[in-house]
Amino acid sequence: MKDNSIKVKINLKSIAVPNGDIPDVLEYVTDGTLTRIERDGREGWQIRYQDGEMTGFPGSSTELICIDDDMAQMSRVGDFTQSITMETGKHRKCDYSTEYGRMVLGVYAKHISNAITDKGGNLFLNYTLDANGILLTENRVLLTITPTSEA
Repeated sequence: MKDNSIKVKINLKSIAVPNGDIPDVLEYVTDGTLTRIERDGREGWQIRYQDGEMTGFPGSSTELICIDDDMAQMSRVGDFTQSITMETGKHRKCDYSTEYGRMVLGVYAKHISNAITDKGGNLFLNYTLDANGILLTENRVLLTITPTSEA
């Protein structure tokens, strides 16, 4: 099967605001791939990249799937496995592994904006994480995808 992946530069900016606390801002630039996919008869994008020290998950790899403006799924594989599925306006459960152990969190996607094409673009996610209905963090993530030139 032909690999239709496009090599890209990924600029990730994440802002996590713990309930009533100081925002935690992360900016991370890395290389990755962008691939057009089909899920349940709908077209979308798969973004893959390697995490580094700055993300807190060195040696892990992350895959992000985005379909239209209403679904995004983030999966991280490495020392800590995490899987978060977001659907606009829906509260979902997610499996989240940390150095302290595994936990099930709630995720509520307030807004997803997918402006990705085969020429790159942006993916914006605005969501909350909770434990047993208690708000943990409000999160905003912006990925800017830029194709890299092939030599």
